[in-house]
Amino acid sequence: MWHTAVIAVMGSLLSGALISQGANEPVTPDIITSASVYVEAQNTVSQEDIDSMLNLLESEEPPETVPGTMRAVVLPAPSEAEYECPVCGEKTLHGSDYAFFLEKDLEDARELVKCMEESTEFSIVLDETLFCQFCSEERAEEPGLVLQVSYEDGTQVINRVSMNDLRKLLSFLQGHLYWYTADDAQEPLQEHSELLRTLLGR
Repeated sequence: MWHTAVIAVMGSLLSGALISQGANEPVTPDIITSASVYVEAQNTVSQEDIDSMLNLLESEEPPETVPGTMRAVVLPAPSEAEYECPVCGEKTLHGSDYAFFLEKDLEDARELVKCMEESTEFSIVLDETLFCQFCSEERAEEPGLVLQVSYEDGTQVINRVSMNDLRKLLSFLQGHLYWYTADDAQEPLQEHSELLRTLLGR
């Protein structure tokens, strides 16, 4: 079992603010715990842990859904947004189809993946280059996020992802049986196990 298990995301995962449970505090029942899954004194998940965690998720009784406490706020959609590529440094102007995501969600997506990296012993990288007209000029794909998972044995898994995909994956890697929605509701992860297997290449 982890010495430090993340048990809550306050406000929303969009804030990237995580609250950790200390070693001397009681462990909540919805944290996945198994001696075969978590190595004592480790805070991270290895490639070898993934299959055991997925099997445990699929066999455990899923928790009840907990409604969100946040009120939906309708924000005006920007007509355009400028994307600055972290790879090449060039800027690309996007219209209203992607402007809201770039201004409101992109930084949150980066924070979610950063938290994943801190939770694992393998590499998880967010590829944003489909938003860059210079890096993707020879690719016919629509703009979007791509997640690259690279294991210690050289295996690479690449998938397009949404914000909700990232939220579900982070919750799983942190040992939860549930995931936090954008409005802070808690929903069972079990029904999304196939998605998790796809994203992790299992």
